[in-house]
Amino acid sequence: MNCKRARDLFSAYFEHSIDGELAAKLEEHLAGCESCNRIYERFASAVEMLESMPEVEPPADFRERVMARVESARRAVPARVRWWRLDWQRVFTIRVPARAAAVGLAVLVLFAMSVQLFPPLRTGIASLFLAQKPSEAPISTLDQDSARAPMPWTPENRNGSGLVLSVDVGKPGVYLLRLQTRSTKPVAFEVDISGTKYSGYVLRDRPSIIRVPTPEAGSVRVVHVAWSIGEWGRYQTVFLPSRLLKSTVTRTFTIQRTTVTGVLHRICREYGVAIIAWGNLGKQIDYAQVYQATPDDALYECLNRVGLKAYGVASSVYAVEPVR
Repeated sequence: MNCKRARDLFSAYFEHSIDGELAAKLEEHLAGCESCNRIYERFASAVEMLESMPEVEPPADFRERVMARVESARRAVPARVRWWRLDWQRVFTIRVPARAAAVGLAVLVLFAMSVQLFPPLRTGIASLFLAQKPSEAPISTLDQDSARAPMPWTPENRNGSGLVLSVDVGKPGVYLLRLQTRSTKPVAFEVDISGTKYSGYVLRDRPSIIRVPTPEAGSVRVVHVAWSIGEWGRYQTVFLPSRLLKSTVTRTFTIQRTTVTGVLHRICREYGVAIIAWGNLGKQIDYAQVYQATPDDALYECLNRVGLKAYGVASSVYAVEPVR
């Protein structure tokens, strides 16, 4: 897949409207093309920012003031270079997906409107915006052998409701924990990051993005996520390494009388993979021998005996859940 084709698919990929085979080809291209991967990250961040903003009504005289500014600018431009007389088909030689173009226009409009349009945030909305503030933790860069930023994932939710978690790499030194739902009802959540707690609600078309600073070298950051919808809920644990490594890394180690939580912590640190887990993580694993194993093999060897399974959901990102 070439760069032009990949960039034409950004909108469809972000909306999960392309088939799995084509999505896999795009992910393969993004993993090997730093330029396209960087452009996709900017595009996805812009869309997420727009979708998370509250809907507001513009002032009654907004249109008149905008048109007055346009007319003023038109008069200040010499006739021979007026923008509406340019041959834009020749000026723009690169096709841009419709949604990407709309994002660019919307960002410009929002920038012009934001100073005077947005009212004070309500408490509920403010808590979500607080959760999206970039961390002030020291920024560190990923090593050359680190994996490219894994793409966001949204597996089919068997119950059609509840909260779906995903992990992506944002700016260097920051993970993005995405909370989203397919439910038509709001899903309440609480996220605990090393004692710092965020709470709020996730709506069907309003995911919440929480920025999690990467841990120090050689350590693991554990994030606890509790959510509920009505009387139904779940408690999930996310393990994040100091850096993401390629999934081809192999390791040898022994597990003795360790809980599932301890095992996942060890695998996260040893292999440099992110793990999203739920189920009984307090079960004890008496013994497991991992010899020159990949992350997939290590997870299987340790978890199959306690009724849990693991599977990859993105580059260097795994999900763990009970065997059904």
